[in-house]
Amino acid sequence: MRALSDDHEARSQFRSARRAVREAWRGSMVDAETLASLPVTASVRAAGPSTGSQPQHALEDAVGRRYLFKLAPSEQIAAEVFAGRVRALGRQLQVPAVRRTLLLDGTPRVGLLQPRVDIAGALPKDPRQWTAVQCESILRDHPWEWIVGNLDTHIDQYVLVGDHGLPINIDWDRSLLDLDGAAPTRFDRRSATILPAHNHLYAEYVGGRIELDFFGMRREAHRIAAIPFGQILDLVDAWAAEAQAATELRRHVTERLRQRHGSIARAFDDFVDGLERERDQVRHTTRPLGDRVLSGLRDAWQRLVLLVVHDRIVRPALRVRRWVVRRFADARP
Repeated sequence: MRALSDDHEARSQFRSARRAVREAWRGSMVDAETLASLPVTASVRAAGPSTGSQPQHALEDAVGRRYLFKLAPSEQIAAEVFAGRVRALGRQLQVPAVRRTLLLDGTPRVGLLQPRVDIAGALPKDPRQWTAVQCESILRDHPWEWIVGNLDTHIDQYVLVGDHGLPINIDWDRSLLDLDGAAPTRFDRRSATILPAHNHLYAEYVGGRIELDFFGMRREAHRIAAIPFGQILDLVDAWAAEAQAATELRRHVTERLRQRHGSIARAFDDFVDGLERERDQVRHTTRPLGDRVLSGLRDAWQRLVLLVVHDRIVRPALRVRRWVVRRFADARP
């Protein structure tokens, strides 16, 4: 068993990794305000990445800095920008992203522009191979994913950056789609084949195969709770205007965010208590048989998705979707 029980050491390593990335980005990455009007042109040095569900184009500015431009519907662009603004309230490390209309092959296209980061690799499929820094980062992201209602956080959404391989989620365009759950559970998911990365950590933890430190995750939940909701409400207003959201949808999103914001600290405290209780029951075989069978089946499916289904079904499906979207965009006048 790989132990991550040295709480102070894991948190210290994470803070060091995050600080190193901040310093590296400070001198090389433009902020969102600059990005909103920065002149960029198609890159002759690189093609857009072949991952994700939307076509992406490689661009660069006058001094050779590289960018990605992702074609996407207005509502997805607005959702991504909203999530970035919410995370900025908590000073979270993130890659800035802005809505831009750019000329591609002489045709104006609407999309999401963000700096291209130097990638140090991808998360291993098996969470037991993740480092203490990577586990800490994934856990700390969970409350932020919860508050903005984004369950589309599978392992492909993360890139590893810096010498410590710090995971950074660079795709938040499915935010505000998963706001109906009353409290987080370890089986929350976008769909049967799209599972948040943290679900796999929780399965290994309750099964007694790894140790986890939840202090940082709880701290992030309490940090979100300390943000005045009026600030979040202002961001909802901006999102609604940018997404051209109907009045009823705006009202629904506002109410769900208000409920989540008001309960998030307690919800994550209770969530961790539940994980620890389930782990103890598994260890001492005191959990009711029906619950053990149901959890075992769910865990088996999640592991099958991670190790088999993701490569054989999810990634090919995303490639097809990306091809269809690109062909549709190219066909428009």
